[in-house]
Amino acid sequence: QHPGIAFEIKRLIQRRDQQARQSAKARWVEQADKYLESGDYARAQLAVSNGLAEFPGEPELLELDKLVAKSLDRESQAQELLRTAREKSGEDELESCATILRQAHQIDPRSPVIRTVLINSLVKRAQDALEKDLELAESLVQEILRLDGQHPGARSLVSRIADRRRDEFVAWCLAQARRLQAERDFVGASAVVSQGLATYPKEARLLQLEATLNRAQSEKLPL
Repeated sequence: QHPGIAFEIKRLIQRRDQQARQSAKARWVEQADKYLESGDYARAQLAVSNGLAEFPGEPELLELDKLVAKSLDRESQAQELLRTAREKSGEDELESCATILRQAHQIDPRSPVIRTVLINSLVKRAQDALEKDLELAESLVQEILRLDGQHPGARSLVSRIADRRRDEFVAWCLAQARRLQAERDFVGASAVVSQGLATYPKEARLLQLEATLNRAQSEKLPL
């Protein structure tokens, strides 16, 4: 047999074995990465351990092992904060509870449990703030949507906040227009109503007042 052919066969066999080894290692790495991304650190640790059992001393797996260890440590810290937050169940402790949960989420952002508990806490605070502080309610809703852009509770709150802002603005326009109307400043009253209709063109209360003011100006009737 020609020496060159034997050498090439040996090279191809070695290349095949190397590729098989790389593929096997890549499967363990892929599994570990998948579990890390989902926050399942225990399974990530198992995948890395199995990988190192098959490929002792493999540099990438050793580094992954360190990463998993750090993730498990962060998970432990975050879970401790979660337990602390759950002990604060009083109505007057909602803000403190949310602050602790934010810290837990910052430490372990991949934990679905911490994320869910944090969102539920923020929804509760936003609902409570809706009748007292619209700015706070809106800020909390935006925070929820950053965590979960499709959260149904947050979406509902967005609509309720918009309704409240509309009601407040329309009520302000009506009050100002009525004050000017009482002073017989029909032009000023109409301008305020027009300002309101520019924002909410189909608002029935503003349309009704606009019609009243138009009649008053055309007929010069006392109102």
